[in-house]
Amino acid sequence: MDDFDDIDFGLDDMDRLFDMDRFFDMEVDEDNLRRERIPKRYVRDYQNPFEYWREDEFTNRYRFSKAVVMHYILPLIRDALDLVNSNRGLPVSPEIQLTIGLRYYATNCFQKANGDIHGYSHSTVCLIVRRVSVALAGLFNRFVQLPTREEQRVNAQLFHEVAGMRSIFALLDGVLVKIASPGKAIAEIFRCRKGYFALNVVAIVDAKGSFRFMDVRHPGSVHNQTGVDRSALKLLFDTGLLEGIILGDPGYGCQTYLFTPIPNPVNQAEKSFNESLITTRSFIERSFGRWKRKFPCLKLGLSTKLDTSIAKICALAVLWNIHMDLNYPNQWESEDFQIKQEAFAEPPRPGMNGFQYRREYAVRYFS
Repeated sequence: MDDFDDIDFGLDDMDRLFDMDRFFDMEVDEDNLRRERIPKRYVRDYQNPFEYWREDEFTNRYRFSKAVVMHYILPLIRDALDLVNSNRGLPVSPEIQLTIGLRYYATNCFQKANGDIHGYSHSTVCLIVRRVSVALAGLFNRFVQLPTREEQRVNAQLFHEVAGMRSIFALLDGVLVKIASPGKAIAEIFRCRKGYFALNVVAIVDAKGSFRFMDVRHPGSVHNQTGVDRSALKLLFDTGLLEGIILGDPGYGCQTYLFTPIPNPVNQAEKSFNESLITTRSFIERSFGRWKRKFPCLKLGLSTKLDTSIAKICALAVLWNIHMDLNYPNQWESEDFQIKQEAFAEPPRPGMNGFQYRREYAVRYFS
């Protein structure tokens, strides 16, 4: 009986402590019960390169100074890097997008590693590098232009001062840029003579080392001469829109506008012509080497899709010309520079082919 009394006491005690009727009759304060929303944390710049690196460290890692990146290159492509719905999600600023792209060009690092450096995912970095490359490639026709008549005269004088060649306004050559296999049935078309997949880039450079023409459409298996024949360069010479002479290696066919070394020279004039041509033409080999050292991704290879790789090559040609314009002043702007008549040769006579004009050129100016 005592045990039941204890049970009754316990139930009465529970009723006093937890009165259900009183609980449901209470007025609920909804403002106090509403859960307070935790503010979302926005970390927009994992590491801002413009603030983190010193000037020399920034230039070493991104190939351009802070001022050039911020005030010269970025304004050219800012509109292309600004997203339409910039207030949705967590957009990456154009400044950071450009530095991510420049970091890839300067190191050719894996995009996942590039993302770890800047605090973004692999897929985000992949899209950013493509977006930056396409935006810079859109400036190709603005920065890579054929020389004007006056610029041709200036380049003729500068090349004449190198080794005595006359009427030379540009140098021609092709360079292989390694790419990933395009796959499918067209893969073997891109395999070059060196055994890897590549694009055969045909380009001409001026006396300063800037690109004045570039064609990136040709697979690695295409011969250099075929690339020239299919390009707009041959059409411009054939129609007379371009005048003067460019220099090429023995892989090209000799034309009245394209000189190559004379095979098996038989006299001193022809030997001197070959020596002068080789000395002058070596400048384009050095220009390609400097271009690849400036942007190692060209030397190590582009591991992206074919259209993205083409956009990257065009973008790097634009960046190279920007680098040359900013860091190498024009020599012809000095007061001491003069264009002399000795820098120009007599044009070919009507009906004269390339071999005849080259031999006459060698005898007249190198005897």
